[in-house]
Amino acid sequence: MRTKRTRMLRALLCALALALCMLPALPPAAPTAAEGGDSRVRVLLSRLQIEDEMHIRFDGVYAAGEGDLLTFPRGAEVSVTLRDGQLILHYEGMTVNLGAQAAFTRHAAPEGEENGMRLQGGSNLYEGDLLLTASQGVIRPVLTIDVEDYLLGVVPYEMSDSFPIEALKAQAVAARTYVLRKIGSGGDYDVVDTTNDQVFRGMNPDYPNAIAAVEQTAGVCGYYDGRLADCYYSARNG
Repeated sequence: MRTKRTRMLRALLCALALALCMLPALPPAAPTAAEGGDSRVRVLLSRLQIEDEMHIRFDGVYAAGEGDLLTFPRGAEVSVTLRDGQLILHYEGMTVNLGAQAAFTRHAAPEGEENGMRLQGGSNLYEGDLLLTASQGVIRPVLTIDVEDYLLGVVPYEMSDSFPIEALKAQAVAARTYVLRKIGSGGDYDVVDTTNDQVFRGMNPDYPNAIAAVEQTAGVCGYYDGRLADCYYSARNG
């Protein structure tokens, strides 16, 4: 009796293994920081057309300088000007020479609170770290931001928030795939914030459908032949 049960069990296990082998292979998930993948993208903020002066409002927890020498309370407003190749910080009557390059680093904030910057008097929120470099007579700003936060500032500007949610989800997947392919492509930035790559304008909470599309597709990408696909898209074609 035991032999018969053993044979039946073996036959069942073999059938289960065969069924599993016949399942189509799933594409790998998008790389995450925990899995050794880079989940942060460097964005050159060229759309702002910054020349020799930049205004920043910190609506989050930020610090600058070696060892977080300078810290800024929520709501702090600063300006950075370019003078003789040096970045000069102006804050509440204080003037600090930051040198030819300055990093503003974001730190953790209480859950549910905004944690980013507003730039040049704009209302959209730029989350992440900001690196300013004096380059060829202008201030060169590069934002380093988590890919999912980046997409919140891309999807509603590449497709209208009024579009069906499934269309917005498809846009989110295409935009995510595109930017992940660009990470680490070389140079001091990965993408620019214009149609040369993807339009990025920071996060605006007035676009709830786009935000939902990004959140509901988190980590989902397009793959071809086991690799991230070339997911190009266009506002008009012909």
